[in-house]
Amino acid sequence: MMITDPPGRATPERAPVEPHPRRALIWPVLGLIAMITYNTWVLWIPVNGHPHIIDGYLSELSASDQPRNLFFRGGDLITSLIVGALGIRAVLVWRHRARRTWWLVSAWALIVFAVATFFDAFFAMDCSPTLDTACRIAEEAGRLSDVHYAHTYTSVLAQTGVVTSILAAYVALRRSYPGSSRRRWWLLAGAVIEVSALTIMLVMIAAGLPWLGIPQAVIVAVASIWFAAVGFGVLGPPLEAKTPDGPAGPDAG
Repeated sequence: MMITDPPGRATPERAPVEPHPRRALIWPVLGLIAMITYNTWVLWIPVNGHPHIIDGYLSELSASDQPRNLFFRGGDLITSLIVGALGIRAVLVWRHRARRTWWLVSAWALIVFAVATFFDAFFAMDCSPTLDTACRIAEEAGRLSDVHYAHTYTSVLAQTGVVTSILAAYVALRRSYPGSSRRRWWLLAGAVIEVSALTIMLVMIAAGLPWLGIPQAVIVAVASIWFAAVGFGVLGPPLEAKTPDGPAGPDAG
């Protein structure tokens, strides 16, 4: 016997139901894997073995003159592929949300990070300027390969993608879900920490200070948490669940 709502009574809006719950598990799993693979630097002592390499950039672990550099390059490569998949899925799903322009900016910024990090894995530095005085002199004189210098640009582009993604998601969440204040503040805190760590690292570079790897480790940690958060769908329904379209009108973007 079919039960229908009495005439005149509005049917309450139901939350989107995930038609394939097992398939939806892939995104949280991928987010966790990216969080792990983007933090291979924590194994620098057993894998690289040099106690002071953390004085420089974390990416110096992938330099061609470093032992087992392929291990760290592989971590970046896997991360780029996973974040690229998360970003593409986010573009396909978040476009159905209200204020979709900001959601799409956040999703595409993830893809920018993924592409930049993909090239990072191949555009490794020739040598480690922190550990090798000859390398530093050659770097300053412009005598190293184009790939060595290209690594700087891909790294900057990757971090720009992360910061843009977090900030855009903050704006989108604030405008789409006014009641989600806790999630908004977490996003804002992540963006502030990311920008602050970047600023501190730039100041340390200008002042010639050691331990550049510490603020960079904070940057990597925030980014990896963000990837996991996207996979777990903390910004709304999981990536596999489509949300209803936002209200039509000029503010749909």
